[in-house]
Parts: sequence; C-alpha cells; structure tokens
Amino acid sequence: MNKFIFSVFNIMLCVSFAYAQQSSIYQNLPVGKYTVGFKIITLTDDTRVSKPEYNYLGEKNEGDRSRKITLHIWYPAQLNTGKQTLTYSDYCHNHLFTSTNEIITPEIKNREWGNRRASVERWFGKPTDDAWKQLLETPMLAQMEATPVGEKFPLLIGTLRPLSTSITNEMLASNGYVVAMVYNATFTSFENAALDLIPDMQFAINYLINKESVDASKIGA
Repeated sequence: MNKFIFSVFNIMLCVSFAYAQQSSIYQNLPVGKYTVGFKIITLTDDTRVSKPEYNYLGEKNEGDRSRKITLHIWYPAQLNTGKQTLTYSDYCHNHLFTSTNEIITPEIKNREWGNRRASVERWFGKPTDDAWKQLLETPMLAQMEATPVGEKFPLLIGTLRPLSTSITNEMLASNGYVVAMVYNATFTSFENAALDLIPDMQFAINYLINKESVDASKIGA
C-alpha cells in the first residue's frame, strides 16, 4: 500500500510540475490530457512536378523537379520525451523550415519576428519592447519530436497559417487529434492554390495513414 501511495504521489508531483510550467496563455483554454508533440517533415511526390522541364526562355530547369510537400504536424505524445519545448518565437519563423531541426540565421529570425510583431500590432495594439520580448520567450505546449503515444487518433488536415492557428493546433493535439498542416509558400488565390493543395493533402493523408498514428476511418479537413 505504501508503495502505491508513493507512486501516486510521484505522479501527482509530475502532473503539478507540468502544469506549473505552462504559460498563462493556456489558463483558460481546454488543454487536454495529452502532451503535444510537434515536427516538420517534407514529402516528395514523384508523380507531380514543381516546375516545367524548360523555363520561359527555353532553358532547361536542372535538378529535382518533383513536387515537395512540407507538413507541420502536432500529435499526442508521451510526457517529457521531446528534444525541447517550443516557444512563441519558434512559431514566428518555423514556417520557413522544411524539417524540424533546420537552422536559420539571426537576421532571418529578426525579420520574421518583426513581421509577426507588425501583425500582432494591427490586431491587438502596440506592445512595449519588454512585453514583446517576454512574449517571444513564452513556452508553448508542443515538444519538438516527442515520442508519439502508441495508439491511433483522428486526423485533421488543412493549410498552414504561420503562427496564427498554432495554439488551436496544440489544443486539438492535446485532446487526442493528429493535426497536419500543409504549407503553401506561393499562395496567390484560393482557386490557384486548390489546384496544388488538394492533391498535396491527398498525398499527405496517404502518407500519414501509413506512417503516423492516424485512424484512417476518422479524417477531417
């Protein structure tokens, strides 16, 4: 009995510590029971090309022309198995990545932080420099490349909105969903985007069903 009580006490301590580490961002949000894992992967669709064989001047386009599909994936994960906890600043620039562990220069980071700050100011007003710095350093729910929970979950797939839906995606993953967002860096219109993005999503769904913890009977968009 004493061993059982001690084990329960240890579990309660771990849970309390995990919640203490959460940012105040999540205090009034429906955080689920699962740790959130996060990763970025890029798939290659050999049946489609990203550019023609020859350019406008009649010059041959060299290199790999296969269609590349970058996915940002949030998923239920095992506790404390990630490489690091993401911060708000990571979500400001990780739409530029094609893999989770990619590195960009401080100049690019500062540029993206400036772009995201301008967007925040348009919607919510101008923060002080100290408040913005504190926001950039705020820990989020997701842990980079955490080990997935060993069961199948419903899949929700969509198009990535850099930064703006990140907390929503985390909430869904914490409540038992795999959330996969396809990044389209060359968006011009919904009509043109659909020509690429719908096949991208179809290709991604097939991959996720075979390679990730996805319930093939429960897929939403």
